[in-house]
This record gives sequence, C-alpha cells and structure tokens, in this order.
Amino acid sequence: MPLEAGTYSVSVKIDDMTYKGSSDTTLTIGKVPLLINADTTTKIYGEEIPELILLFDSLLGYDTKYHIDELPTISTSAYDTSEVGLYPITLTGGNDRNYNITLQNGILEVKPAPLKVIASDIEVNEGNQIPELNYTFEGFVNGDNESDLDKKPTIEIENESLPLIPGEYTIKVSGAADKNYTITFQNGLLIINAVTGIEDEEGNSLIQIYPNPASPNQPFAIKAPQNATFEIFDVQGNKLFRKKMEGETENIQLKQGLYILKFLDYPNVPKILVE
Repeated sequence: MPLEAGTYSVSVKIDDMTYKGSSDTTLTIGKVPLLINADTTTKIYGEEIPELILLFDSLLGYDTKYHIDELPTISTSAYDTSEVGLYPITLTGGNDRNYNITLQNGILEVKPAPLKVIASDIEVNEGNQIPELNYTFEGFVNGDNESDLDKKPTIEIENESLPLIPGEYTIKVSGAADKNYTITFQNGLLIINAVTGIEDEEGNSLIQIYPNPASPNQPFAIKAPQNATFEIFDVQGNKLFRKKMEGETENIQLKQGLYILKFLDYPNVPKILVE
C-alpha cells in the first residue's frame, strides 16, 4: 500500500466459487498542508545576529524537518550592527513531494544595549580651584562614542552654592538619551577637605594639614617650609616622633585617635583628628 503522495494504478481481481472478475482503477494520495514559520526572535544592539530557526506545524507521523525534500531559505535584512528596530525574517523556496508548503515570515527585534554614564569623583582641599567636572561611559558598542548619542549628558554639582565650604557634594550626571541605548547614570562625589594650618600676620598660610579629619586608611599631608622640624604627640603628651621636612610636603599615616602637631619654629599648635 503506497504511503507517499502521488497517483497509483490499482488492479482488483475477485476469484471465488460464486463470482469471478477484475477491474483496474487509479488511487490518488494528495499532499498534506504544512505551515513553516520563521521563529520571531530578538537581539541586543551590537550583538551578532542569532541563529534563525524554522518552525514546522503539522508534520505527520515520524516526519521531521530532515524528511523535507527542500527546506526553505531563511534570512533577515538586519546586520550585526543594525540599529534598534524591527526587521523582517524572510522565508523563500521549499518543496516536498508529500506536503503543500505555506511559508510565514517572522520578525527580528533589535533592542537597546545598556549604557552607563559615570560621573568622576573629585577630592580637593579647601581654597583650591575645583577642576573641570568629567564623566566616563561603560557599554558603548559598534565603535560608538559620545558623539553618536542623540542627546549628550550634562554634569553639575547638585545644590551648588558658592563658595563651597568643606564637606561632601553630589556630582550629578543626567540627560543623555539615544535610541540604541538604555542609559543609566551613576553620580559622583566631590569632597572638599578642610585645611588646618598656621598663618602669618598677613593671613598667608605657612603650614597646612589636610585632610583633617583623616582616616586610618588614608595618610594626611603636612605642607610646610622646607627644613621645618615638627613633632607629633598623642593627647596624653607622649611624643610619637620628630621629623624634619625634607620637601614642601610630608605624608603621615596614623591609627585612629586625636593627635597634636607641634612645629618647633611656630607657636600655634594644630590638632589632627584621625577617625
């Protein structure tokens, strides 16, 4: 008995005690409808085109795609570098002796890539000019850079009031936009360190200590005239060490506590807090 589609000749013969005869006819087995779909898929802007997949609806029995005489060709108009949007996945061709094939195209969606804008942290000492505010990017693809953005970010010191006193301030970055990126922002931190020191009669700084307070993990700096000699004491009056300035700046690291700094040639005694 034939199983595949086609037209076959059939001969029927009867031979028994009551009747004898024969007849010839034809048997036609028609093709079965088969729908082949292009699977709809997505990718992120900048990624490679994913594998395009054929989906089969109504294969019979143990048939698989490998039993189809000629599979349709699947392709898309999108490239690895295509911008965000919808692109057709197109099917062409395809043939089989047992199936009448209908093709249904699909869609490839290119979605935005993640992009982060990061405000750079700044630390300055009181009285020094604040440097230019900067930001960096994480996540550009396809060779893109800031000039390719539809809208560039803005950066500012949040709630800025001049002059800025010692303390911490938020450096806010915002405003960037682009159709090919989902943009997030990471604010920065501006730290203005208080400077403790000794001034001359005209108010000019002779000795500066910064940052003050300091932290155990971060040395503080002493800026003083070269060859000036200083001593550091704990609050009980114990002298911890004595040192002569070898340059204009000395970096000192202490454990947590309150300390007294004494310069032999200057009468005022500033205190240093390490917290």
